Amino acid sequence: SDLMKSHVINQYEVWLIIYLFGYWLYELGQIIESKYNIKHFIDTWNMMDYSNLVLLTIWLSTIKSIDLYYINHMSISLSCIPLSLVLLEYLSVIKSIGELVIMIQSMLADVVSFLSVYLIVTMGFGIFFHAMYSGSSSFSSASTTFLSLFS
Repeated sequence: SDLMKSHVINQYEVWLIIYLFGYWLYELGQIIESKYNIKHFIDTWNMMDYSNLVLLTIWLSTIKSIDLYYINHMSISLSCIPLSLVLLEYLSVIKSIGELVIMIQSMLADVVSFLSVYLIVTMGFGIFFHAMYSGSSSFSSASTTFLSLFS
């Protein structure tokens, strides 16, 4: 497509790059302030910050590469998820939203446990169906097999 031929960095991307640079400096300051304490790294909000930083850094490192166009757009799109979730941290100062955020955080541990078990069981069934029905078009590759389990 025309978008893939050449990419000129626009004004919004310049602001995002400046934001990313400031974000990195802020997080480095937080790490130094915590004296490299492991509790800082396993905090829920900080893990979202780091996942966001990784996604935005992938976006920045692939911004001019035509070959990595889709990875570039996928990383910038995925970064919207942790960015929006981090807004909850700032909105938690409001009492009613703060109580809701605390509830969501406590439920999140149970949801993550459930999703891990669910993913393991789903992968087991995917491997089974791929091995048994690899001649079928629905189960010809690992990715189509996994997607076929949900159709």
